[in-house]
Amino acid sequence: VKGATKPAADAVDKTQKINFRHALSQIEFKAKNENSKIYVEISSVSVMNVYNKGTFTFPTESTKDNYEGSEASVDPDSKPHTGPATPAGGVIANQGKWDVNTTTPKGSYTATLGSPVVVKSTSTSLTVTDPADQEWNSNTMYLMPYGKKAIAPTPGVYIPIWDGTGKPAADKAYFQINAKIWNVAATTDATPGDVVTTKDVVLYDGEIAVKMPDNTVWEQGKRYVYTFKFIEKGNGGTNPGTGDPVLTPITLEVTVDDFVDGTGAVIPMSKP
Repeated sequence: VKGATKPAADAVDKTQKINFRHALSQIEFKAKNENSKIYVEISSVSVMNVYNKGTFTFPTESTKDNYEGSEASVDPDSKPHTGPATPAGGVIANQGKWDVNTTTPKGSYTATLGSPVVVKSTSTSLTVTDPADQEWNSNTMYLMPYGKKAIAPTPGVYIPIWDGTGKPAADKAYFQINAKIWNVAATTDATPGDVVTTKDVVLYDGEIAVKMPDNTVWEQGKRYVYTFKFIEKGNGGTNPGTGDPVLTPITLEVTVDDFVDGTGAVIPMSKP
């Protein structure tokens, strides 16, 4: 707070107000299993190939206003915050600016879970474990803001996104999870989360590269929660070492021949 002065001796409130503004973005993860034929455990989640070093220029105008209740979260299960709302459009005024040297090597961030998390049919927390909805925990990621190249003014540092095909390139950003997936078709289980390890077959055990959404933007001071959804049809992710699909959905095109009249015959019935 530039130019701040000590409150007058006869002031009712003698405290000096100081407001801190976040320079980073908060990134968290959940998962959901909508495929009753597989059982999924996730042991870690990562953000790959993002900048972890740059030059931050402090804002030149005052940041004394305190904003709460940002609508930036993409988590449908998040609880609404209370307090003064952010300005129209969710843009916090008077932010600093990040600049990077594009030749600087990118880094990756991994949250290793204490024990493998079973992904249920309802939204399952991976790194969202904040007590009493407090915005912190040991697995929360605080990363440099990310901006799309086409947006002006750019809210963060631009990094190209991996397109989801083949092996991810070292200069492209993407998500990665370490998961073990069983096929539970051999059992009578009807809901995700049930497995018989002596019967069911392990389909995959290892790292899975997952494409980031094309519209990804991380703004300073905002929280983003991403949910990995395991579904019956869709892109099942890629083995980052080989570039091969991990869970390739099979789409059946079914045709049915018309019934054709066979040769008729009259069959006499015997009298009792």
